[in-house]
Amino acid sequence: FHFAVISEGEVDLLRQITRVHRGKRVTALEPQALVFGDERVDVPAGTLFVNCTASAVPFEQRLNTQPFFDGDRITSPLAAASDNAILAASASGPIYYLDGTTGQQRSGPFLPRTSPDAQLQWLRPATLSANSFVAAERSGAVYRITIANDRLVLDRDIQLTDATVIAGLASVGEAVFMVVQRDGSEQLVSMNGTTLETTGQTPIAGVEWGPRKVGQWVIVVDRERTMYAFDAGGELQWRLDNAPAPLSGPPLAIGDRLVLTSTAGEIATVDAKGQILSRQSFGEPFGSGPIAYKGRLLVGGWDGTLFVVNIPQ
Repeated sequence: FHFAVISEGEVDLLRQITRVHRGKRVTALEPQALVFGDERVDVPAGTLFVNCTASAVPFEQRLNTQPFFDGDRITSPLAAASDNAILAASASGPIYYLDGTTGQQRSGPFLPRTSPDAQLQWLRPATLSANSFVAAERSGAVYRITIANDRLVLDRDIQLTDATVIAGLASVGEAVFMVVQRDGSEQLVSMNGTTLETTGQTPIAGVEWGPRKVGQWVIVVDRERTMYAFDAGGELQWRLDNAPAPLSGPPLAIGDRLVLTSTAGEIATVDAKGQILSRQSFGEPFGSGPIAYKGRLLVGGWDGTLFVVNIPQ
């Protein structure tokens, strides 16, 4: 089940179900039958079939970072700023520095200059260190903020010209990355995390996943399924055309290699030059990124299956 919650009353109702087929996978639905491979189970005519393992969120949308507030919709991406601390923002402007255990404020909030009726749309911030981060608002306002004596202190701010920030921020070393839209086209912008000076601009075909820090790189995948990897100097290190995509979750860095999983059920490994070393299809849609565990990979299937596979070489 995906993001499932349940009440005690619902548990009582579920206990009324007496006909349960366990350890089987549905391969076909027919008007009067449920098919499990070679086994066929008759059901009354007009039976309603409900797939409780299906997600209500499309693959291409659930991986995208969204603004905190967008009209009546609230999305709450949070970023750990330091040990046991959380950054959270509100549409009215303030960014809060919260205790990760109690949820209480550790300090007064950071409040940018804004009009009284402004509704801000913050994107996911990029953490530079345990006491500094860069935050951006959809309109192109960018802020470097330091945490000092449990206070949020503004170090520097800039306004990007004619730009809309459309994805969350990511950082590696002192380089900060964000995807912006200008005149109907998208660019991945890199900037120095200390000065907020732009150090590079790479045209991309929108954004399907990222930017996110993975190992020694910041990774972004565009809508044409081209994967880009940038280093701590803000430089493009490699690009991979026709990458396994949509990604089913964050790639896994193992040494100087990346392990990628896709919603189509592929596992691929990529070397430090962006070359595919291996690519294998499992014929089942994946619903998570890979996790290393005791020398193997754990990957969640979209239907709740857990795959345990050897780490590709």
